[in-house]
Amino acid sequence: MVDAAKVVTADVIEEIAEEPFIRAELFDAGVMMRLRYKTRPVDRAKSLSDIVKIVFHGFSGSKRVEFCYAHSEIIYSWKDQPALSASLSEE
Repeated sequence: MVDAAKVVTADVIEEIAEEPFIRAELFDAGVMMRLRYKTRPVDRAKSLSDIVKIVFHGFSGSKRVEFCYAHSEIIYSWKDQPALSASLSEE
């Protein structure tokens, strides 16, 4: 991730001498990695898009890395009936 940001923001890094860095947080489902970098305001959207493309293509070839995604499950039931069967709700 840092290497991708260095490629995309090389001109800014050269100008201000501040390199990109990562902040990491642990979660039950994995690790949240936040890439921090500086870019010009007018280039912000393009820089972000270019960095994401480089990182995504870098990980897409790996069989050991998966991207998680947020999702939810909805269970419908009638008011007078439990949403889960008795055998499942007792566990």
